[in-house]
Amino acid sequence: MKIAGPKLVFGFYGLMGGFALVGLLFVLWIRSQPVVQVEQRNLARVLANAYQKYHIDANDWPTGAYDAAASFASESPTIPAKVKKAEAEWGLVATLVDPEGPSPTLKITYAKPTPLELTFLLDKEKKRRR
Repeated sequence: MKIAGPKLVFGFYGLMGGFALVGLLFVLWIRSQPVVQVEQRNLARVLANAYQKYHIDANDWPTGAYDAAASFASESPTIPAKVKKAEAEWGLVATLVDPEGPSPTLKITYAKPTPLELTFLLDKEKKRRR
């Protein structure tokens, strides 16, 4: 069977329409997430970066989420206030799991409005990306 001419054109545009439909469904799914959950995930990512930066700068792990956020204030000045607000309003708890082991992880848990637990792998060695 040879595919040429109109079949090729209809197949191409049908495939592009399928990709557009999948993209539209993805966008609708992203937009359906609650705003609070998106803010919690974004704060968790920044907090994981703060833990990593604190470890690189001080060659030690921070004692708590606020210490990590305070050391990250030069990068993001509003982060310490956001962490305090998250601890009060959402029940933020950041826990280092196995900090001296081969693969330390940061477990961030939110109690409110819906329970959410996020886990981030941290680098143990001092690495600077260029």
